[in-house]
Amino acid sequence: MDARFNLYARRSEESHTAYANTALACQQLVELHEQSLNLAQNLILLNTEIRRSTTAALENMKLAMELAADDEMFQPVENAWYAIYAIYDPQQFNNLQHQIAIQQISVEHAEDFIDDAIRASLRNKNVARTVRTAGKFIQEVIQRNEDLANCLEESIQINDQITNLRELINESNAKANQIEALADEAFQALFPISIKF
Repeated sequence: MDARFNLYARRSEESHTAYANTALACQQLVELHEQSLNLAQNLILLNTEIRRSTTAALENMKLAMELAADDEMFQPVENAWYAIYAIYDPQQFNNLQHQIAIQQISVEHAEDFIDDAIRASLRNKNVARTVRTAGKFIQEVIQRNEDLANCLEESIQINDQITNLRELINESNAKANQIEALADEAFQALFPISIKF
């Protein structure tokens, strides 16, 4: 009797521990989902900021084109405008990693064209100042794009953790069910006589 009771007590304790571990893993999963949601919101916010800064840069370059006195000044400014506009294009892709990579290349090209536009517009202070303002907005785009890449990397890591934790929960729950079945068997061995009403 003592041996059967000890077996039942041990199985019952193991069952409670297994279910407690599963519950803890589920709580961790909830926390990871909250982190994933926050990162997704940050990705949306950063994309919005990139679009806003790019729009501001385009508006300044458009104004610079209107102020340009001649073709020698106008052409580099127009080239810079097209280079900045190219930053928009990657946002048509569903793959965010692809978008970030293309945006990085586009931004680097835009920086080069802005430098050319500044040199070409030195004869006109208003044009030069407007182009420099556009350049400041592009610097914001560069920073936000880096933030976007870091945020995406963190999001990917969190989602990998979520996938691994889900698998762990499934395994843990299956193990807990098995242990509970063994505890039931031990209980039945402890009280083999079934009572019928």
